[in-house]
Amino acid sequence: MSDHCRSCGAEVVFVRSAKSGKRMILDAKAEKRVVLGSAITTLEPDDGIVVGAQHPDAALIARVVRTYVDHHATCSAAAEWKGRRR
Repeated sequence: MSDHCRSCGAEVVFVRSAKSGKRMILDAKAEKRVVLGSAITTLEPDDGIVVGAQHPDAALIARVVRTYVDHHATCSAAAEWKGRRR
């Protein structure tokens, strides 16, 4: 389910950070990005962390993954909110 940014009106989603538990605002539309790794590297989508070890002789492989951009990076009105305390 998506919401809209109060400043620019863009479609956004609110999620909880796995690390801090704080709410984050993300652009609602996912983007495809490339993650480089070796055959033994695994992507843990729940944590958003790439784990594993790469052997120096291992060839790199590319995986296309869906990512979401922090809305503060794309909002045309982000400067209005910067440094503001709630």
